[in-house]
Amino acid sequence: MTRLAIRPAFHFSSELDRLFSERPSRKYNWSPSVDTHEAKEAFVVTMELPGVSSEDVSIRLDDDTLTISGEKKEVFDKSESKGRYHFERSFGSFARSFRLPKAVDAEAINASYKEGVLTVTLPKSETSLPREISVNVG
Repeated sequence: MTRLAIRPAFHFSSELDRLFSERPSRKYNWSPSVDTHEAKEAFVVTMELPGVSSEDVSIRLDDDTLTISGEKKEVFDKSESKGRYHFERSFGSFARSFRLPKAVDAEAINASYKEGVLTVTLPKSETSLPREISVNVG
């Protein structure tokens, strides 16, 4: 009688993880989480960038499109390790673009970076702010 060795499904999954995690030049493109909202006088974009240096972030406004791009660099020191066994952190380049529904004052845009969170405030231009228009009679 012939016996077959049956390995559990989780073993197959862990073997696949091991196979793909041992590739020497594994690099990801990733997409940071973003919140956007419109305040009375500005648009605000908040982006989570943990582990990204502010020097590695670029912000560009082109007409009505805001683009935030950059790179999260890998910090794994290959010289002090015999190999990786498991990793989930993403790294690599990213770029996110947002179309703005109204004109902004490009000269007054402000960007701040604190504790891994980038906040870009884009004040609305005077022409796009709501205003009261009186009706003349007669």
